[in-house]
Amino acid sequence: MGIIANSVCDEVGISLDELKSKDRHAKITEARKIFAHLGRRLYMYTHRRLGEYMNRDHSTMVVAINRCEDFIETDQQFRDLYERCFFRCIQSLNANGYDNYRHPTKKMMKITQVKLLNETEHGFKCERASAYGSEQAQETPRLVGKRVSEPQETGSK
Repeated sequence: MGIIANSVCDEVGISLDELKSKDRHAKITEARKIFAHLGRRLYMYTHRRLGEYMNRDHSTMVVAINRCEDFIETDQQFRDLYERCFFRCIQSLNANGYDNYRHPTKKMMKITQVKLLNETEHGFKCERASAYGSEQAQETPRLVGKRVSEPQETGSK
């Protein structure tokens, strides 16, 4: 994880201490988003592990990754910075003998794509959770083990 963080810091032009600090300057927050996304994309680090490394909560890492994806789609300057950081990370990982990362051309799926895949490919439907009348719980989607359609019987018995 240190190689990814150092690569991002070198490309953005900040120190590792600044990356882990509580500062909320745009340059630093962009670097945090990119670090979280690359850590998740290349090594599938858990949000908890990314958060512990950055001295933050796992939910902060979830938000950072989602915002990074949004900025990649909408902001050309951010996309260019992300690509430079990405390629520097790949070069640093390869130079240090770490070639066990996920294939760099493989694109990370968004949550909506995962839900659609589960529904179409595996027959599972995402429904709203109903936990103890909590408004937040009712708004939280969850995967339930109900088939969208029953499988067809094949052959005779």
